[in-house]
Amino acid sequence: MTSPQRRLGKHVPKCCPACGQVIIDSPNHLSPMQRRIFDLVKKLGQAHSEVLVERIWNESNTPAWPKQTLHVHIHNVNRKLYHLGLAIRSTNRGCWSAYRLVKEAAE
Repeated sequence: MTSPQRRLGKHVPKCCPACGQVIIDSPNHLSPMQRRIFDLVKKLGQAHSEVLVERIWNESNTPAWPKQTLHVHIHNVNRKLYHLGLAIRSTNRGCWSAYRLVKEAAE
C-alpha cells in the first residue's frame, strides 16, 4: 500500500532527525528570485521578513512595498514546492514572525 503523499503525487522530503529542518537541494524549477528566497530560508533555518528583505534587495532596488513583495514571492515559491511536500511558512503572525522551510502534512 502506498502512502497518502505518494497517492497524491507528492514527494516526501527528508528531515534532520535532530532539528527537524528539511534536507533538500534547491528545486530546479524556481525563478532566480524564488531560488534566492528558498536558499536564504534554507540556509538561515529561520528568517524574519526584515532580514530577507535586506539580503534580497539592496537599497537601490528595494521595491516600494518590500514586505508585501516578499510575501507574493513566497506564495509563488510555495505553489512550486507543493508537489515536493514542502512550504515556506511563517512561525506566527505579527511583527516578529519568521519564515521557515517545513514539511507539509498529508492531506
